[in-house]
Amino acid sequence: MNKSGVYKIVHSQSGGHYIGSAIDILQRLRTHRYHLNRRTHHSIKLQRAWNKYGAENFVFEILLHCDPKNCLMYEQIALDYYKPEYNICKVAGSNLGTKRSQQTIDKLRQAKLGMKNPRYGKPGTRIGYKLDKTAREKLSIAHIGIQTGENNPASKLTVEQVRSIRQMLNNGYSCASLGKLFNVAARTISRIKHRKIWKSI
Repeated sequence: MNKSGVYKIVHSQSGGHYIGSAIDILQRLRTHRYHLNRRTHHSIKLQRAWNKYGAENFVFEILLHCDPKNCLMYEQIALDYYKPEYNICKVAGSNLGTKRSQQTIDKLRQAKLGMKNPRYGKPGTRIGYKLDKTAREKLSIAHIGIQTGENNPASKLTVEQVRSIRQMLNNGYSCASLGKLFNVAARTISRIKHRKIWKSI
């Protein structure tokens, strides 16, 4: 059975370690090992230690099993207690400190340029693109009466659940596992992840 909880990755010689939590701990540990062996792990500190000392000098340990909804809480307790050397971010569920690729950084920079963006107002992009009055009226009519978020009678999620989902996505949880946890389709979680729905949360 898949078991959720908190785990740590320990360097057996120095005692340096990394703390994490997951809905499926074993799958999460396999993911860690996959990225570490390919030198693509998000924690540069853990990756450097893995490269230097070798996989055989690291041990994967399960600290505790718990309800999936309590994973982040217990992870934070473990982070505060152990003060792990290999965690870039010391806040459970946050992506602060995460290294982004140069391509992602460039996209974010361009998005913030606004009217100074070299593609502002050009065909094929929405940057600086203005709809004419007729198009705006059609969109307005199309959205009249549409309810979103918790106000939508078809919604299965609450604001707090969506916030939890976003935190858990940042912490590495998959859309499929979160779909099972919150009893919604994985596609719904994916749409939340890419802010196609619940954009205001």
